[in-house]
Amino acid sequence: MRTWTLVAGALAAAASGSAPAEAAADRLAFFGGLRITAVSSVCTAEEVASVGDTALVVFQRDLRSGTTRDNIRMGFGLSDYSFVAVDAAGDRAAFRAAGKAQGVYIFSRGNTGSQESSYSNFVMTPSKIAATTPTVKISGKIGNFDAEGCTVTFEAMTIRRPD
Repeated sequence: MRTWTLVAGALAAAASGSAPAEAAADRLAFFGGLRITAVSSVCTAEEVASVGDTALVVFQRDLRSGTTRDNIRMGFGLSDYSFVAVDAAGDRAAFRAAGKAQGVYIFSRGNTGSQESSYSNFVMTPSKIAATTPTVKISGKIGNFDAEGCTVTFEAMTIRRPD
Protein backbone atom coordinates (compact mmCIF):
# COMPACT_ATOMS: atom_id res chain seq x y z
CA MET A 1 0.00 0.00 0.00
CA ARG A 2 2.89 2.36 0.74
CA THR A 3 4.16 2.08 -2.84
CA TRP A 4 0.75 3.01 -4.21
CA THR A 5 0.58 5.96 -1.83
CA LEU A 6 4.02 7.22 -2.90
CA VAL A 7 3.20 7.05 -6.60
CA ALA A 8 -0.28 8.50 -6.11
CA GLY A 9 1.17 11.30 -3.98
CA ALA A 10 3.69 12.17 -6.69
CA LEU A 11 0.93 12.32 -9.28
CA ALA A 12 -1.24 14.47 -7.03
CA ALA A 13 1.65 16.88 -6.45
CA ALA A 14 2.27 17.13 -10.19
CA ALA A 15 -1.38 17.77 -10.93
CA SER A 16 -1.63 20.46 -8.28
CA GLY A 17 1.50 22.24 -9.43
CA SER A 18 3.21 21.70 -6.07
CA ALA A 19 6.03 19.59 -7.47
CA PRO A 20 9.48 20.35 -6.04
CA ALA A 21 11.21 23.36 -7.55
CA GLU A 22 14.36 21.32 -8.21
CA ALA A 23 12.92 20.11 -11.52
CA ALA A 24 14.87 21.94 -14.17
CA ALA A 25 15.58 21.64 -17.86
CA ASP A 26 18.18 18.96 -17.07
CA ARG A 27 15.77 16.76 -15.04
CA LEU A 28 12.50 16.08 -16.80
CA ALA A 29 9.54 14.20 -15.32
CA PHE A 30 6.34 13.08 -17.04
CA PHE A 31 3.36 11.50 -15.23
CA GLY A 32 0.44 9.52 -16.62
CA GLY A 33 -1.16 6.16 -17.19
CA LEU A 34 0.00 2.86 -18.65
CA ARG A 35 -1.96 -0.09 -20.04
CA ILE A 36 -0.66 -3.60 -20.72
CA THR A 37 -1.78 -4.67 -24.19
CA ALA A 38 -0.18 -8.14 -24.45
CA VAL A 39 1.64 -10.64 -22.23
CA SER A 40 3.57 -13.86 -22.81
CA SER A 41 2.26 -17.14 -21.38
CA VAL A 42 4.87 -17.03 -18.58
CA CYS A 43 3.29 -13.81 -17.26
CA THR A 44 -0.11 -15.47 -17.09
CA ALA A 45 1.18 -18.69 -15.53
CA GLU A 46 3.14 -16.78 -12.86
CA GLU A 47 0.21 -14.37 -12.32
CA VAL A 48 2.59 -11.45 -12.89
CA ALA A 49 0.62 -9.42 -15.43
CA SER A 50 -2.51 -9.65 -17.56
CA VAL A 51 -3.80 -7.88 -20.65
CA GLY A 52 -5.73 -4.81 -19.54
CA ASP A 53 -3.77 -4.21 -16.33
CA THR A 54 -3.23 -0.50 -15.77
CA ALA A 55 -0.66 1.47 -13.80
CA LEU A 56 0.30 4.97 -12.84
CA VAL A 57 3.53 5.72 -14.69
CA VAL A 58 6.40 8.14 -14.19
CA PHE A 59 8.94 8.65 -16.99
CA GLN A 60 12.09 10.51 -15.95
CA ARG A 61 14.88 11.80 -18.16
CA ASP A 62 18.06 13.02 -16.48
CA LEU A 63 20.45 15.12 -18.56
CA ARG A 64 22.71 16.34 -15.72
CA SER A 65 25.71 14.13 -16.44
CA GLY A 66 25.95 15.24 -20.06
CA THR A 67 24.48 11.93 -21.20
CA THR A 68 20.79 11.11 -21.25
CA ARG A 69 19.62 8.65 -18.57
CA ASP A 70 16.05 7.33 -18.50
CA ASN A 71 13.87 5.63 -15.91
CA ILE A 72 10.28 4.36 -16.11
CA ARG A 73 8.37 3.61 -12.90
CA MET A 74 5.04 1.80 -12.86
CA GLY A 75 2.68 1.67 -9.89
CA PHE A 76 0.22 -1.25 -10.09
CA GLY A 77 -1.76 -0.70 -6.89
CA LEU A 78 0.14 -2.96 -4.50
CA SER A 79 3.40 -3.22 -6.44
CA ASP A 80 5.88 -0.84 -8.00
CA TYR A 81 8.31 -1.55 -10.84
CA SER A 82 11.20 0.62 -11.98
CA PHE A 83 13.15 0.05 -15.19
CA VAL A 84 16.40 1.86 -15.89
CA ALA A 85 17.98 1.67 -19.35
CA VAL A 86 21.62 0.52 -19.24
CA ASP A 87 24.37 0.50 -21.85
CA ALA A 88 26.81 -2.33 -22.67
CA ALA A 89 29.00 -1.34 -19.71
CA GLY A 90 26.01 -1.46 -17.34
CA ASP A 91 25.85 2.31 -16.88
CA ARG A 92 22.53 4.18 -16.93
CA ALA A 93 21.53 5.25 -20.44
CA ALA A 94 18.66 6.53 -22.56
CA PHE A 95 15.99 4.18 -23.85
CA ARG A 96 16.52 3.35 -27.54
CA ALA A 97 14.48 1.10 -29.86
CA ALA A 98 15.86 -1.94 -28.03
CA GLY A 99 18.37 -2.67 -25.31
CA LYS A 100 19.04 -3.83 -21.78
CA ALA A 101 17.44 -2.55 -18.59
CA GLN A 102 17.73 -3.18 -14.90
CA GLY A 103 14.36 -3.84 -13.28
CA VAL A 104 13.65 -3.30 -9.59
CA TYR A 105 10.37 -4.18 -7.89
CA ILE A 106 8.76 -3.46 -4.53
CA PHE A 107 5.64 -5.19 -3.25
CA SER A 108 3.25 -3.96 -0.56
CA ARG A 109 4.55 -6.41 2.05
CA GLY A 110 8.07 -5.05 1.66
CA ASN A 111 9.34 -7.76 -0.67
CA THR A 112 11.92 -6.33 -3.05
CA GLY A 113 14.10 -7.65 -5.80
CA SER A 114 15.77 -6.94 -9.09
CA GLN A 115 15.69 -8.51 -12.51
CA GLU A 116 17.94 -8.22 -15.56
CA SER A 117 15.49 -7.07 -18.21
CA SER A 118 15.44 -6.18 -21.85
CA TYR A 119 13.23 -3.93 -23.92
CA SER A 120 12.27 -3.85 -27.58
CA ASN A 121 9.90 -2.15 -30.04
CA PHE A 122 10.38 0.92 -27.86
CA VAL A 123 8.89 4.09 -29.32
CA MET A 124 8.67 7.53 -27.72
CA THR A 125 6.63 10.26 -29.36
CA PRO A 126 7.96 12.84 -29.87
CA SER A 127 11.37 11.31 -30.53
CA LYS A 128 13.19 14.40 -29.22
CA ILE A 129 12.17 15.29 -25.67
CA ALA A 130 13.02 18.69 -24.20
CA ALA A 131 12.00 20.79 -21.19
CA THR A 132 9.21 22.31 -23.30
CA THR A 133 7.74 18.96 -24.42
CA PRO A 134 4.15 18.87 -23.06
CA THR A 135 3.41 15.14 -23.48
CA VAL A 136 5.26 11.90 -24.20
CA LYS A 137 3.63 8.75 -25.55
CA ILE A 138 5.62 5.57 -24.87
CA SER A 139 5.06 2.06 -26.16
CA GLY A 140 7.14 -1.09 -26.26
CA LYS A 141 7.92 -4.47 -24.76
CA ILE A 142 9.74 -5.31 -21.54
CA GLY A 143 11.29 -8.77 -21.20
CA ASN A 144 11.76 -10.51 -17.85
CA PHE A 145 9.07 -8.33 -16.31
CA ASP A 146 9.25 -9.53 -12.68
CA ALA A 147 9.68 -13.16 -13.84
CA GLU A 148 12.15 -14.87 -16.17
CA GLY A 149 10.52 -15.17 -19.60
CA CYS A 150 7.60 -12.85 -18.84
CA THR A 151 7.28 -10.25 -21.63
CA VAL A 152 4.73 -7.47 -21.44
CA THR A 153 3.71 -5.09 -24.21
CA PHE A 154 2.48 -1.72 -23.02
CA GLU A 155 1.42 1.75 -24.06
CA ALA A 156 1.58 4.84 -21.89
CA MET A 157 0.60 8.50 -22.17
CA THR A 158 2.27 11.06 -19.95
CA ILE A 159 2.22 14.81 -19.33
CA ARG A 160 5.17 16.95 -18.24
CA ARG A 161 5.33 17.81 -14.57
CA PRO A 162 4.63 21.51 -14.11
CA ASP A 163 7.56 23.62 -12.97
